[in-house]
Amino acid sequence: MTHHQTDLWKIGALLFAGAIAIWLLFLLVSPPRFPGGDVTCFKDPGVNLAQGRGLVEVITPANPTLVPKFYSNYPPLFPAVYGAYVSIFGIGAKADSIFDFVLSAAASVAFWFSVTPRHAAPGRRSLGLILLGILILMLPVGPFWTQRERPDAMGFITMMASLWALRDGLTPKRVALSAFIAGLGSLISPFTFAMNGLALGIIILIEGEPLQSLRHPLK
Repeated sequence: MTHHQTDLWKIGALLFAGAIAIWLLFLLVSPPRFPGGDVTCFKDPGVNLAQGRGLVEVITPANPTLVPKFYSNYPPLFPAVYGAYVSIFGIGAKADSIFDFVLSAAASVAFWFSVTPRHAAPGRRSLGLILLGILILMLPVGPFWTQRERPDAMGFITMMASLWALRDGLTPKRVALSAFIAGLGSLISPFTFAMNGLALGIIILIEGEPLQSLRHPLK
């Protein structure tokens, strides 16, 4: 006799979609949250890029002056993405709040789908649903409490995507894709790249001898 298995991913997708829509509506009608001090380090260069001044920074640890200099405070991908965002949706506290929320929500989605099996025994199913409820309540801050002006959420998303690429095994193509995504993470945050590299190393050691297949990918 077979039993119907609950598709946790389908439940999660529906609940996340509904919660994100509600939170976005709340952000649209509520007063904007004004950013903190890290906005000058990570987002101001993106604004400068969107306004045609190039990817430059002022008053950051890498450039503690009022003279604009090429951005070198951190890897460039986060401010470049933010610059593309504000060039489309405009510069302002409201647009900034929505940008931060979308990244935090995406980090929650990536985390939940990475740690929750699609089909699970009743005990694990309950744990997956409890975690889902917690993440939905915490959507604006993501799966961890972070300063939203920083690139942490974006880096976390790439890390989860890199690990997700290995979900069905360490084939040469999957390892290459995972490494490529990890490389993108290095353009967001050096800490993301370090943690991603450590996680991939542990997975490769635990899973046996995947490097042997990489030496002979056509076999």
